[in-house]
Order: sequence, then C-alpha cells, then structure tokens
Amino acid sequence: MWKRLGPSSQLSLYNAAKDQYMSYTGGNEGAVVMEDQDASPIGPNGQLWSWGGQEDWGASALRSFWDSGQNVDAKSPDG
Repeated sequence: MWKRLGPSSQLSLYNAAKDQYMSYTGGNEGAVVMEDQDASPIGPNGQLWSWGGQEDWGASALRSFWDSGQNVDAKSPDG
C-alpha cells in the first residue's frame, strides 16, 4: 500500500511496509526503484512525482517531477 505525501503537483509515494520511497533513476526509460528517504543519486527531486494531463477517459499518467517528460510505464519481468 502506498501513502501519497504532498500535493498532486509535487508528491512523494511512500511504502510503509518497505519504509522506502518510490524513486526515479533518471534518463529515458530509467527504472523506478524503492529507496530510503533522500537517497536518490539524482537528488531530492528524484523522489518527487506529479500527475500528467488528464486523458479523454479520465486517467492521468504518473510522471517524474525531476524530468516531467518521463511518464511511469509498466514493464513485464520478461521484457
């Protein structure tokens, strides 16, 4: 379960079971990993997120605050 901290324009996602935060690693197709608070190698904005524009069907993409051009995409373990 995730806990959202902060406003929709600049939020952190915290997982209490792991006691870690969702973090972007940078770059095109950069991985999203779990890290301790303020442990991101790309700096504090590496653990901040925002919501992209709303699509016609009502959904919005989660995107990196550090690089607003990068949306979070799911990838299966087998590629």
